[in-house]
Amino acid sequence: MHAAILYSHGNLHSLLATFGLERWTPVSSLIALAASGIWMYFHKKADIWLLIGVTACVSRFYTYHGWYDDAVLTLPMVALFRMSKAEYTLGSKYGGYAGFLLLLSLAVMIAPGGTYLFPRPWNTVFVAIQSFIFLTILGFFLNHARKCEKRPGE
Repeated sequence: MHAAILYSHGNLHSLLATFGLERWTPVSSLIALAASGIWMYFHKKADIWLLIGVTACVSRFYTYHGWYDDAVLTLPMVALFRMSKAEYTLGSKYGGYAGFLLLLSLAVMIAPGGTYLFPRPWNTVFVAIQSFIFLTILGFFLNHARKCEKRPGE
């Protein structure tokens, strides 16, 4: 097993390695990057911070990274903050959801290096919770971009 995969966590490559599918890493990488590029192309007129947030989430889950590379997750947190403050997004309901997701993301990012902060098996639980929260944020961004396209008057 490649050292980059062995010491990584919470991404596509380490997931494939866990199931013994390391040979699918190049194909899965191509699919993930192509899907991200295609999505960006079709949503290029969306708010720039929404696009930055999606790109940061994809980069976090796409490939190897260490715990220190989770700094990229501050970008989706900025996007969530902006969405929670903006009154024009899609009504106060979306602002409230964005604020709640921001609080959750702050809760799991307050302890950087959760892999090393907690003993086993709690470090694995922490990484799973952190990954779930940021996958939820990615889903929220994707749904928000879809809803913004359907706004009348634009």
